[in-house]
Amino acid sequence: MKKSRLKAALAQGIFLALALLALIAVNGLSESLLFLAAIALHEAAHIIIGRFMGIAMGLPRAGLFGLRFVISSMNLSGAKALCLYLSGIFANLALGGILLVFSESAQMRFFAFYNFLIAAVNLIPAYPLDAARAICGLLAPSMGQLGAVKAMAAVSEIIASVMFVFGVYLYLFHSDYIIPMVMGCMIFFCTQRETSKAEEGYLKENWRRYA
Repeated sequence: MKKSRLKAALAQGIFLALALLALIAVNGLSESLLFLAAIALHEAAHIIIGRFMGIAMGLPRAGLFGLRFVISSMNLSGAKALCLYLSGIFANLALGGILLVFSESAQMRFFAFYNFLIAAVNLIPAYPLDAARAICGLLAPSMGQLGAVKAMAAVSEIIASVMFVFGVYLYLFHSDYIIPMVMGCMIFFCTQRETSKAEEGYLKENWRRYA
């Protein structure tokens, strides 16, 4: 168990280091630090709100879309899910708005832009983004956790397909811009993983109930 955790931590460290180097290579050091600060604010809001609501929160880990926070149970529903998963978005929007209104610094306006960008991306209703998890939490009381995850997975796969096709179109006919294509692939991969986790959780829960 310790070896597997060590390997996972090492893999996450390597992923973050490579992602940081790529970010610095493309945007430069100062802009990259502003972007990372916006991500840190987003995750910190999740952790603070989660702990305030009594949810056991772990430290953020590396994920396909930057960092992701770890909680004791992914089966949150209703108001708790809404508050937890939308807290990061609201934190980014609030800080971005404050910076736009009260700051005239070019760097702070870049910081505001990155906050708005992270909020906008997380409003896409596709896994593993916050909007998808919040909607899943709202659907869970009526559909069950597995049914809610599968419903959001269907939406996620449609969005992933549209993004991928749009990205291919951009790449072939307009530019070398491949981010929509890459995001489509990542969303599809994360959706498959989310569905598998929900099915495993459902089987474990029912096995314990009827064993």
